[in-house]
Amino acid sequence: MQSHLLSVPAQRGASEAVPAVRPVRFAGLRLVHAALRRDLARIPTALRLLQPDDEASAEALQRHWDFLTAMLTCHHEQQDGRIWPLLRRFAPELRLLINWLEDDHHNLDHSFTRTTTLMRIATRDPASAWPVAYAVEELAARLETHLRIEEEQVLPVMALQLSPQSRVGTLGELLDLLRLADGPGAPDALAWLLEGVAPEQVDALLAECDDLTARQWPHPRRWFWPGEVPESDGMITKDEQMSKAIDAWVEDHLATSPQWTPEQYAGVRQHLEGDAPSGEG
Repeated sequence: MQSHLLSVPAQRGASEAVPAVRPVRFAGLRLVHAALRRDLARIPTALRLLQPDDEASAEALQRHWDFLTAMLTCHHEQQDGRIWPLLRRFAPELRLLINWLEDDHHNLDHSFTRTTTLMRIATRDPASAWPVAYAVEELAARLETHLRIEEEQVLPVMALQLSPQSRVGTLGELLDLLRLADGPGAPDALAWLLEGVAPEQVDALLAECDDLTARQWPHPRRWFWPGEVPESDGMITKDEQMSKAIDAWVEDHLATSPQWTPEQYAGVRQHLEGDAPSGEG
């Protein structure tokens, strides 16, 4: 993992220039790896700090774990269904390694499923949290081996075989796949992926996203660590997200189609929300 992706810059004076940001190849893959490492390093501590009467923290930790495992599943699906077939065709020297990585995905998925069961026990009974914390640490160590093989043996070959303009492995491709999958929403995933990333690097990464996703940034997180206080207006509902997206669409089209009146767009907006005025289909 390239360290600058998750670096937090020091405060600069008014006269200091912001350093140039290098583009990151396969940022979608690298960001998932970094976020998995980050969370699996702090989840054991969160487990050990659970108190018997702190149901809110236990529920928050369980939600975060469920989110992490859903993102891992999507990451594996992206690789197994999109990336590995390309490499088997264009980098046949990697076929045996790709077969092993794909098999290991299944093994890791089973391990995460078993750990999910343990997490549910620990968050309901904090007295059992310590052995579960050790189980998470063992799982993190096993996953680390897998991630390092991908980064050190697969990504360099991908960089040679794929053009810099390819969308394979990019953040934009990952968010597109999330929209098609029955899993975390793209704005929530982006908030998870970009946590801790330097602001100037975030701007470069948002350039890989579609315009609507970029306009929704920063997106409030809907999952919190134990002890964290949600931001004001905290958890955004799907209806609120849809309303924000429709507002952005209407604003864009009013700017490019001045012949349409705001009243006409109000009717279109109601139709898009599923509450069309009488007379509209």
